[in-house]
Amino acid sequence: MNFRIPSMITRLALLMLALLTAHSPASAAGKPARGNRAAVVTGPNLERSMPVMDEVLSIVAASRGNVTDTVRASAALDLAFAEAERLAGVFAPGEGASELARLNRAAAEQRFSCSADLYAALEAATALARATDGAYDPTSGPLLRAWERRSGARAPDAVDLAAARRLTGWRLFTLDPGNRTARFARPGMEVALGAVARGIVLERAAGLLRERGIARARLELGGDVLTFTTHDAWSAAIPGPAGDGATVMTLMVSNGAVATARSGRGGTARVLDPRTGQLPPGEASVTVVERSALRIRALAEALLVQGRDNAEAYASAHPETGVLWLESIGGDLRAWAWNLGRVATEPGVRVEWMTEP
Repeated sequence: MNFRIPSMITRLALLMLALLTAHSPASAAGKPARGNRAAVVTGPNLERSMPVMDEVLSIVAASRGNVTDTVRASAALDLAFAEAERLAGVFAPGEGASELARLNRAAAEQRFSCSADLYAALEAATALARATDGAYDPTSGPLLRAWERRSGARAPDAVDLAAARRLTGWRLFTLDPGNRTARFARPGMEVALGAVARGIVLERAAGLLRERGIARARLELGGDVLTFTTHDAWSAAIPGPAGDGATVMTLMVSNGAVATARSGRGGTARVLDPRTGQLPPGEASVTVVERSALRIRALAEALLVQGRDNAEAYASAHPETGVLWLESIGGDLRAWAWNLGRVATEPGVRVEWMTEP
């Protein structure tokens, strides 16, 4: 197994804490909510959504018993969405005016001075790249662009892929914590922080909801889900490995986060192996369930790249992390689940469980 555990993950966890202003959820992720005698009565659910970083942030929330009026509960959602919009100004991908976009344009020419939000995200992403031996790499922007330029389902040609690989590598990206600056070693490098940024947005928004008296909420951004509750669990849809992304299973999550990475075969490539520039072999997906949303997407991508055996080994070493591995076999699925509660299969989906579900 390529993960250097526990020292690197411990360091990563400490870095992630700097990104939050609120405590992480209190219950174990991926397990149905137990009866809670101290649970408070919740008011009506409120639902709202808005575009954030080329994705859609959706929130369903229920207020505490003493904040049952929709005006005050709606004000809590206003604050959560305002924070998400502010963070989009830091992390939005592309060539616009976000701080990340400005870093990508300037960091090859000079040291780029980062805000506290951006620097903490870069430091956390780099730590995870180190811990996974590059199976997750935040400097994979050139590889992603090479695949975006391809025609149809074709892979990039050898020349384009080789050029992109020369510009990819977390060791070519230097962070200076004393001055909070970042620098690329080569012109043309590009940081892609989507996997980490999603978790930051979800956690910050959830923290504001809790502070303003929301007792129970489900937040979703780009397919990543974060929940907290005082009683009833929330559902999280699990897409299959196929390119259509259809839901094949459902998890009930009380206080935790869920993210799924898939190989992308048969559809748009979602995950690349940063070390080769290629899609992971086969048609598979991996779902990660943890208490915090901060690193679940990046961890899911790394486990998918490193393969099922490594995913099993990681789950064995980290009982607090739930992992679900799915593979397409013809029209059916094979499934491996570790450290998870009950996983419900959607009607009509045929699953051969290789471990006890």
